[in-house]
Amino acid sequence: MQRDWISFWASHDEGASLAEADVTAPILKEEWRRYFKAIAIDETGCSLLDIACGKGEVAAIARAVLGPAPTITCVDYALSAIEAIPADAKVDHALVADAADLPFQDAEFNLIFSLYGIEYAGENAFIEAARVTAPGGRVRLVTHLREGAIWRDCEANRRTASGILESGVFGASDETFRVMAQIRRGEVQPDSLSVPLVEVKKTVPALQAAIAVAPAGSSARALGERLYTDFSRIFGRITAYEPQDILNWSAAMKGEIEAYRSRMTAMLDAALDEAAVANLSAKMTEAGLDMAQTEQIISDGDAIAWVLEGSRS
Repeated sequence: MQRDWISFWASHDEGASLAEADVTAPILKEEWRRYFKAIAIDETGCSLLDIACGKGEVAAIARAVLGPAPTITCVDYALSAIEAIPADAKVDHALVADAADLPFQDAEFNLIFSLYGIEYAGENAFIEAARVTAPGGRVRLVTHLREGAIWRDCEANRRTASGILESGVFGASDETFRVMAQIRRGEVQPDSLSVPLVEVKKTVPALQAAIAVAPAGSSARALGERLYTDFSRIFGRITAYEPQDILNWSAAMKGEIEAYRSRMTAMLDAALDEAAVANLSAKMTEAGLDMAQTEQIISDGDAIAWVLEGSRS
């Protein structure tokens, strides 16, 4: 799973902190703008930490709202995420680090925040966030919410990815491409293609059904539709392609969908229910924070995230 997320950050144009939640991205961004405008901090000498920062979207909002005075540090498990933080985010420090074992001294930061990231690192990451909070400092952690709107989208996306992989389209197609290579080498007769082509056709209904359950506008639907279109084009002119080139393409597509399913599974597994949030809040209280009542972010009448906030006296 870690490999799949690292690959994602290296190739994706949008922040994974908002992955599969494009419709809610504006409300999340506005939530952070309001928060940074509302907090009363001494901007001179103030130190901020963005945990599981992704491409630093929230850090960039903090900089835009709070100005140049605070020092902003970003950490993420994936080097590719750190390398993708744009210069205009204007963060001061960015480094690879495990949120569950932060490389900082106790009470080092005045404000710690995270958006859809810290929960992947487990319980100790929340305790670490409390540990590095300075006296008078604040913590605000926005996490995935189990059974919420984004969780349900992720579940549908995973179902689509699983359906594509289980449709048999890759196995049947690859067998067709291998037979085609044998024909090119003169090892079998051209009519040998008829059997594997029939097997490919048998996979089409399952492939279409898998695509149909994906949320409109989702990456899962885009992946499935691209796969279907590309396969249709290839099989429409199958003799025009080099068999090994198609096999390489097929392997790459299968790997992309497997990695996507892994990321969706990670999101689903990391999402917190009410009991988990209560436990984490208690752990952070034990670590010395005064925790506020846990809240939810609501978008179009549906919950999309938990908000855990606390401060150190």
